[in-house]
Amino acid sequence: MHKSKPNAFHFVYNGLAGELTTQVRIAPAHNPYKESPPKNWIGYSAIWDTGATKTLITNKIVSDLGLLPIDKTILRGLVASEWADVFLVNIELPNGLISPPWKVAECKDIKGDFEVLIGMDIISNGDLIITNHKDRTHFAFQMPSNNDLTFIDRIDPVRIEIGPKLPYKVGRNDPCPCGSGLKYKKCCGK
Repeated sequence: MHKSKPNAFHFVYNGLAGELTTQVRIAPAHNPYKESPPKNWIGYSAIWDTGATKTLITNKIVSDLGLLPIDKTILRGLVASEWADVFLVNIELPNGLISPPWKVAECKDIKGDFEVLIGMDIISNGDLIITNHKDRTHFAFQMPSNNDLTFIDRIDPVRIEIGPKLPYKVGRNDPCPCGSGLKYKKCCGK
């Protein structure tokens, strides 16, 4: 991915947000760092889904932009799998954040009134923050990623790394790294 100055957006929802949504604009693929932007950007409603591996667009977008498939992929759902066409598009996220060309898969329908599902292929190229404070959900995203965002260092100096090994060996009588205040042997070490 092209290294550029991070750009970001931030939305605030009243209450606990059941879904994270934004408007996006999509255009046929071009290199935003070398070519002038196309004139045929079209706006669509998008839902952000950290449970989805790939970014999806509906067949309406394919038709609207006259896109031609460049490949095929398998979309794996909870119940079934199906073959889908793959297209190359640019996606403009809120605040003018334009991605380089992305491979997106076509799906027949996205639940709700959405035409785009932003998946982990895009989300993992940036920093995503979702918090709920005083009954307001904050949703922020910046791209490209430029920060190791962690709250654990601010709360407890013991940092837990996810993966096959902990960065240190936890003794049976040491405080449990989960932060419960109990000894490891009485908590997660059972």
